[in-house]
Amino acid sequence: MYKRSILFTSLSLAGCAVFADDNLDELMSMSLEELSMLDVAVETASKFSQKVSDVPASVYVLSSERIQRSGATNIQEALALVPGMYVTKWDENTYHVSSRGFHDGLYNKMLVMVDGRSVYSPIYGGVYWSALDYVLADIERIEVIRGASGAIWGGNAANGVVNIITKSAQDTQGTYMTGTAGRYNAYDYSLRHGLQLDEDLYARAFYKSKSNPSYLNNSASKWKTDTAGIEVSRKLTDSSWQFRVGGTKLAHDAEVWTFTYDRNDPYNQPVTISIDNERIRVDSAYVQLNHQKQLDSSSLINTSFWVDHVKDESPDAPGEYTTVDLESNYSTALSAKHDLIAGIGLRYVGLRFTESWQDADLFTLTGYSRSYDIDKANDYIANVFAQSTYQISEQLSSVLGVKGEYFEQNKTFELSPQLRLLYTPNHAHRFWTGIGRAVVTPSYMDSNSIYQQSYIEWYGGTPYGSTYLTLPNEKLKNESVWTGELGYRYMPSERVELDGMVFYSRYDNIRGNDCFDSLVYQGYEHLWFCFVSDDYQATTSGVELAAHYQAADNLSFYATYSYLRVDADWDKGTYSNGGNESSLSLPSQHLATLQTLWSINKNWQWDFALKYNNTRYTDEMRADYDIPGRVTLDDVTPHVTLDTRLGWRKNDSAPLVELVVQKMFASEIYDSWSLYPNEQLAYVRLSHEF
Repeated sequence: MYKRSILFTSLSLAGCAVFADDNLDELMSMSLEELSMLDVAVETASKFSQKVSDVPASVYVLSSERIQRSGATNIQEALALVPGMYVTKWDENTYHVSSRGFHDGLYNKMLVMVDGRSVYSPIYGGVYWSALDYVLADIERIEVIRGASGAIWGGNAANGVVNIITKSAQDTQGTYMTGTAGRYNAYDYSLRHGLQLDEDLYARAFYKSKSNPSYLNNSASKWKTDTAGIEVSRKLTDSSWQFRVGGTKLAHDAEVWTFTYDRNDPYNQPVTISIDNERIRVDSAYVQLNHQKQLDSSSLINTSFWVDHVKDESPDAPGEYTTVDLESNYSTALSAKHDLIAGIGLRYVGLRFTESWQDADLFTLTGYSRSYDIDKANDYIANVFAQSTYQISEQLSSVLGVKGEYFEQNKTFELSPQLRLLYTPNHAHRFWTGIGRAVVTPSYMDSNSIYQQSYIEWYGGTPYGSTYLTLPNEKLKNESVWTGELGYRYMPSERVELDGMVFYSRYDNIRGNDCFDSLVYQGYEHLWFCFVSDDYQATTSGVELAAHYQAADNLSFYATYSYLRVDADWDKGTYSNGGNESSLSLPSQHLATLQTLWSINKNWQWDFALKYNNTRYTDEMRADYDIPGRVTLDDVTPHVTLDTRLGWRKNDSAPLVELVVQKMFASEIYDSWSLYPNEQLAYVRLSHEF
C-alpha cells in the first residue's frame, strides 16, 4: 500500500515546477564495445532482437546518450542526426519530418511508433509532431529503418520506420527531475518517479510540461503541452508484460483571418478582413498492453493491444478519432539455420468530423481550413504476414517475407513482399542487398476533405482576395513503391564502423494536386479549384552513409551524409490542365551531420552537432513560391548550422548543469520554405536523478 501511495504521490507532485536532468554515470562507465554500434540489438527490422550488424537493411540507431548530449530539445530535432532524415520546421512548434523525398507537411510515407504503438494520425496517415513529446532521458534508443518495410510493418512504411523505444520501468527506478529555460520565455520541466512494487513488478510515472513561443518574439503566443504517463511491467523467467497508459494536452492561440466578400458585387473581389484569436486544443489518450511468452527454448509469442483516442480542434483535422489495434506474432527456430516469424493483426479506426462542407459559406472564408463531406467513418485494416530467415551457408543468409493487408476504406487487398541477402566474408566486412514493396492507402484528408486557403492582395488601397479550394477524390488508388537497395558495412574493430548504401525507388499513384487554370463559376470569381489526384509517378535515387569513430575512451565522432534526387512525372490528370509535378521533384539534396561527444574529465562534457543542408528545387517550384512579401525558395540557400552543449557536474551525486546553444551564428538562414528564419537560441538545463 505504501509503494502504491508513492506512485500516486509522484503523479500529484508532477504538476510542480522543478528543475533537473539525467544521471550519466552508467553511460560514462560503459566499455568501448558496449558503446559501439557492433553491440547494439534492434527489434524494428524483424520484430525480434538481433544485432545491427546482422540486419540486411539500412538500419540506424540513436542511443540514449547521443540523444541527450545532442542539444536536441525534442524527438524531432534528434532525428536530424539520422542519415537521409529531413527535419525542418514551419514555425517554432510545427515540424516536418520526412525521409527520401516528398517533403510536404502531410508526409505519409513513414511509419512512426513509440514502443511499437503507431502514433500516426488516422485522418491523414502522418504524424502530428507537435503533440509527440516524451522525457528524453527515458528514451532508450530510436531505431530507424530506411526504405520499404511493408513486409513486416505494412501500410505507411514506404520510406521508413521510426520506432522510439523507451527505457523499462525496471531501469528507471528512483526520482528524476529536469528543467530547461530559454529565450523568449520558453521552458519545460519534467518529473519521473519509478519504484518496485513486488519482486518482479516495477512501475514508473512521469509528467512533462512545456511552453514554447509560436515564433521568436517575446510577445508571441505560447504553445502549451502537457504529457503524462504510467508504466507497470513484470518480467518472469518465461514471460513478461508491460502496461502503459498516458496522454497529451496541447493548447495554443491561433490568429484567424476572416475574408468577407460582397455578395452584391458582380466579381466578388473586394473584401473586408477581420482578425481574431482562437484557442486551439488537441487532446489525446492511449492505453497499451504488451505480452511476451517464451513457449520453449526456440519459440516466442508476442501479443500487443492498444487504444488511442484524439480530440482535435486544429484547422487541418477537426474531429474525434479512435484507433483500436490488436496484433500477435509467433517466432520460432525451425532448425539451427532456419528462423520463422508469422503474425496477424486487426485495426479499427472510428472517425467523427466536426466541420462539415455543407455548412461552409463561400462568401465568408478564413485564411485556411478543412471541412469534410462526410460526418463519420468506420474503417478496418486486417493483415497477415510471414518472414523466413535462412542461413544458406556460413557466409550467406537470406530474408524472405510477405505481408497481405485488406483495407476496408477503399476495399482493396495489397501484398508487400521483400527479399534480402546478407554476405559476410569475414568479421570486418558485410555486404547486403534487398528489394521490397510497400503501399500507402488514401487518407481521409485526400478522399473526403475540402481544403481552403485564402490570399489577399492590395490594389490602390483596396483588398482583393483569392481562395483556392482543393477538392477531394474518393476514387484514389493506393500509392505503392518498389525499392531496391545495395549496402556495405565495414567494422574492423570496436572503434570504427562505416555503413553505406545506395537505393533506387519507383512510386506509382503518388498523391498530388491537379489545378484548373481558368475555371470560373459566375458569382464566385474569387474561387480557384484544384483536385487531389493520383496521376503522378516518381523515381528516387540516392546514397546514404554513416560512420562512427571512437578516437579515445572519452571522445567519439558520428558522421552521416546523404544524397537524394527525385524525378516526378504527371499523367495529365482527368480533371484539369495543370499539374504540380515540379513541387514533387528535387533536382538534388545533400544533407550531412557530424556529432562529437567529448568527456573532458569526470566533471565536464563538451559536445557538438554540425549540420549541412543543400537542397535544390526546380525552377517551376521556385516560381510558384515566389510570393511578394514572403519567403521564397531563393532564400533557401546551402548552409551550415552548429549546436553545442556544455555539461558540468560537481560529483556523481550532484545535479547536472548544461548550457545548450542551437544554430550558432545563424542569421537569416532558412531550412525550407517556412515562415521564419533560423536564429541562434540558448538554453540552460538543470537536472538531477536520485
